[in-house]
Amino acid sequence: MASPTNKQTKRRGNYSDCQIEHLCRFVQGKCAILFGKAGNCSERVQERKKRAWEEAAITMAGMGCPNRSGKDLRLLWNDLRSKAKKYRDSRNKTGESFCLKIKITM
Repeated sequence: MASPTNKQTKRRGNYSDCQIEHLCRFVQGKCAILFGKAGNCSERVQERKKRAWEEAAITMAGMGCPNRSGKDLRLLWNDLRSKAKKYRDSRNKTGESFCLKIKITM
């Protein structure tokens, strides 16, 4: 049986609209690097993608968004992309009496 630890982790705050907008601009500028195909030398390409996400984390830290890693930003981007796809798909449905309302912040 595991004993409870006295060390509690503090939850990080939500991203501000400004930070999300900055991330969107960063991804738009580095789209080819972040989402390009790997090709023959996939290890080098994966490392380049990882460095690009870490660069995004450094620029976000400069904006006052500390303790966010490149992995955190990549997950945020995937969540935003998923929400945008759900919103787009709900808008394209026919025969529905209601539209799926998803709050997309940007």
